[in-house]
Amino acid sequence: MSPTTNYIRKLTLMLLWLLAVLIIVAPYFPSLNLVTNYTIHFMGLFLGIGFIGYFLNNRQVILTSFAIAALLCVQLKNETDTPFTLQKDRNEKQLHIAHINLANVSDPFELIPALLKLDCDLISIVELTPDWEQILLSSLSEDYRFHTEMVRIDPFGKAIFSKYPILKVDTISFEETSDLLVEVLIEDQSYNIFNTYIVPPLDKTSELKAKNQLSKLTTALQGVPHSIVLGEYNMVYWSTLLKDFKTNALLQSSRRDIIPSSLDVPRDHAFHSAEMKCLGIKDINLNDGSRAGILAKYKLNMAFPREIEPVKLSKLN
Repeated sequence: MSPTTNYIRKLTLMLLWLLAVLIIVAPYFPSLNLVTNYTIHFMGLFLGIGFIGYFLNNRQVILTSFAIAALLCVQLKNETDTPFTLQKDRNEKQLHIAHINLANVSDPFELIPALLKLDCDLISIVELTPDWEQILLSSLSEDYRFHTEMVRIDPFGKAIFSKYPILKVDTISFEETSDLLVEVLIEDQSYNIFNTYIVPPLDKTSELKAKNQLSKLTTALQGVPHSIVLGEYNMVYWSTLLKDFKTNALLQSSRRDIIPSSLDVPRDHAFHSAEMKCLGIKDINLNDGSRAGILAKYKLNMAFPREIEPVKLSKLN
């Protein structure tokens, strides 16, 4: 092997490891959010480099690339919870919830038929504007008799439509925005549905704002069992802020994986308390190709009593 070839080989291996370190530490630095968002894509890139090394008969590139891909896989796997629940029993009750971002929808005539076809139990909506309010009320009120709206002209408008009775409506105010909370009654058991929109953590200032908003949401979750928290978090579920939020709020992530079919990375997520088990989560895609939101399915164990002892949660630092 010539000195030049040896130099190029060592430089390539060093660059691969430097990129790997950058990806692994990226979640801890808001300026590296773009790197964090595409961790899954980088994992695929390293796998591809490994196969290139195979065809070039370069063992060191193969081992290095596959090792880095495995490290990234472990990093992502550590941010998931228990596998989806598949078993059924006689006490099983399912709850289907759709979460929709109206900013992603350009044609109401695409969205409304899709929602009615899904026939889910609840619909959580963000970025509700005055133009959308009348469209949704006239189209969904017959099937979803229980609903509450918080209409705004900015991205912080919200609504929840439910087939089950709404016992209570509350808001969680934070600076110029408010998160929506409803308590619904399902077969003599109350469930708490949170609808949130987190400020995108684009720099240190907005990161602190998002952290404080998640901290207040964590406080609101104290002593509130049977909770599902859906929303636009504007960050990937393996980001440091969401990892801390999930840990402090004693929630489980409804997402288990993301299929990187494009460069778009989902930033809308659903978290749930331990009393429920996730049966699956999938994207809601309209006929015009737009991605409107997500559909989450949960198993509710109707055997437990209505009241359980509240739990104490630690706050985000």
